[in-house]
Parts: sequence; structure tokens; C-alpha cells
Amino acid sequence: ADVTSSQRAPGGAPIVQVPLRLSNVHVVRAPRPVMIDTGTIGDMPDLARAADDAGIDLRALGLVIVTHAHADHAGLAADLRLRSGATVMLGEGDLERARAGRNDPLRATSVTAWLIEPLIPKVFPELVPDVTVSPRAADGVDLRPWGLDGRAIALPGHTPGSIAVVLSSR
Repeated sequence: ADVTSSQRAPGGAPIVQVPLRLSNVHVVRAPRPVMIDTGTIGDMPDLARAADDAGIDLRALGLVIVTHAHADHAGLAADLRLRSGATVMLGEGDLERARAGRNDPLRATSVTAWLIEPLIPKVFPELVPDVTVSPRAADGVDLRPWGLDGRAIALPGHTPGSIAVVLSSR
């Protein structure tokens, strides 16, 4: 996997982008790195190699934010928590799906989607997050305890528990 480090978080922390087979992983170089999404089962060798190339120790992760409970975004979250002891964050609306370790049924909306649907992984290791982001909390979850000036906010849509990371503009 190639690594792209062109973006920076407020305060100048580099954001490392790791393109994987089906999704991208982003790592913010906070005092303890913060990973946003994790990739798919089978992506760990590529993720580990890219992290090593970027000088990121996956055992040092402080927080893993899973933007939604689909196999291509949550597939490595349980393994990364075991490796690092990181806190795992997920949207409240995806708790049932994460605990089951299974995507919701896909509904193809085009011929292309219908053709690639059989290739998309549907299962991932069961996941119970340490922190949930509730749509009832309008201001979301403060990320400062993990070294980021920003918030994780509920943004239901793609899944009922989809969340977004909003970093300060300072």
C-alpha cells in the first residue's frame, strides 16, 4: 500500500492516508496516533507495511475511530485494539451490526454495483466499541483526550451509525 501524507490536522500534525483494497485508512500523528477506519480482513500486512514505512507503530495507537460498521472499514478494528490497547469508537446506530460482525444487506443501485457486490466482504470480527457516538449528543464526542482538537459527530446516512471526524479549523 502506498502512503500519502499531504494533509495536516490543526496544530500541524500530519495525516497519513493509506489506500487499501477497498477503503482508505487515515492516521493522525497525535501524541498517540489516531486511526480513522481500519480496512478489511486480509489488509493487515499492507496496513502494517505502510504504517512502518511512515514511521507509525501500530502498537502505539491511542484511538481507533470506525466511521461505520461495514467490513471494509471495521475489518481490522478488533485486531488493532488487541495489538495496541487503543480505545475503539463507533456510532451508536451501528452497535448491533458491529456486535454481529456482519454488514447490512447491500442493495445494488447500478449495473456496476450489481457486478461487484459478490466481491465485497460481508463479515468482520465482532466488535464492541469502548466509546459510542450518539446522535442525541449534538456536539458529539470531544477528541482532545486523544490529542486531537476536534470532535466525532453522528452523521447517520450510509449506515444508521455513520460518524464523521471534524477537526478544528484553528
